[in-house]
Amino acid sequence: MGSTPPTLTQPPTVTSKIVDTKEEALAKIITFLKIFSFYKLVMLTFVAVYCLIDDQKIIATLAIVSLFSHILYAKGLQERWIVILRSYQVFYLIFATLMTTLVIVDALALIRGVSGRYIRFFFWISLVLPTLPSIYIINQLINILYAIAASENNVISVVSPS
Repeated sequence: MGSTPPTLTQPPTVTSKIVDTKEEALAKIITFLKIFSFYKLVMLTFVAVYCLIDDQKIIATLAIVSLFSHILYAKGLQERWIVILRSYQVFYLIFATLMTTLVIVDALALIRGVSGRYIRFFFWISLVLPTLPSIYIINQLINILYAIAASENNVISVVSPS
């Protein structure tokens, strides 16, 4: 009595998205950069505090300077300060080399029985040795990601993705 039969409509199509849009890819890159930047700041702070407690003032100073250099590096990415970016990369390479050398010297001293600081040795092995090469490699990868994001977006912001 006046009712119309239901019409069949097309079922919703399910599409699998393989490639992100540029905006989504940039958002993912910037999120990754924020997480890595926070990790790096925490790690450098931890190394600086430990070295101050263990009375290693030179390494603590290097860690603190590297910490502030990383903050300036993030600012330089926003302002495109090329001099700061290059000096940061050189300083970080020197810092990573010194820290790795310290680990090797501690290991050799422990093997020869000169030093009995097992806790310090295992601390350096577990904290510094695995992270420094990977952090340096990731740092270079991040520079590439920043360059890609800068060429796509013309604006880089470590603080906010907008």
